[in-house]
Amino acid sequence: MNVLRKILTVPVLALALITGAAADPALAADRGADGIGMVLAVEGAAEAVRGGSRLALKVRDRLREKDTVVTGAGAKLQILLDDDTSITMGAESSLEMREFSNAPENARFSAHIPRGRMRIITGETTERNPDGFRLTTRHATVGIRGTVLTLETNDDFTSVNVNNSDKTVIVNGTPVPEFYRAVIMPGGNVPQITPLPSGEREGDGELST
Repeated sequence: MNVLRKILTVPVLALALITGAAADPALAADRGADGIGMVLAVEGAAEAVRGGSRLALKVRDRLREKDTVVTGAGAKLQILLDDDTSITMGAESSLEMREFSNAPENARFSAHIPRGRMRIITGETTERNPDGFRLTTRHATVGIRGTVLTLETNDDFTSVNVNNSDKTVIVNGTPVPEFYRAVIMPGGNVPQITPLPSGEREGDGELST
């Protein structure tokens, strides 16, 4: 398959879940509890690897800094961080949450994505600290200053689709405009940047597994 044609999309339900979480006093009360965010939705098998233990995840479980979140075959998982960043993971994906702070004077989030597909809607961190949100894969470093993007990575490539952004997305030092895709191949540093087809710009279809 031509990697330039591949894209991750997320159901409209994801946005409804975020809105519901913000309005639900019970969920809001979980913020500031032990951890950095919570599981909003899970379908199939998903785990958090924490201190050598593997913990099966369910809705409203709290996640912690340094957790590695892993989804199984055919699974989907949605996370809401305490800064309102939403991360929706597809099947057989892995997310290493390395650093998080929701403090207004030092807001930051960094994570490594070894493999998988996910969609990210940034929250307050990018508003409080435009340089404080960073993702890495084996091929790419992605700096985000406020956006909706989809990302896929494996041994063969990393693909970053900028679905909605009025701010800056930087991939390996190269700005990527709204409605464009950056693809980085092994051994390469400068991304190949191409326009997203019109049917892939909003990314509101079913999350592929």
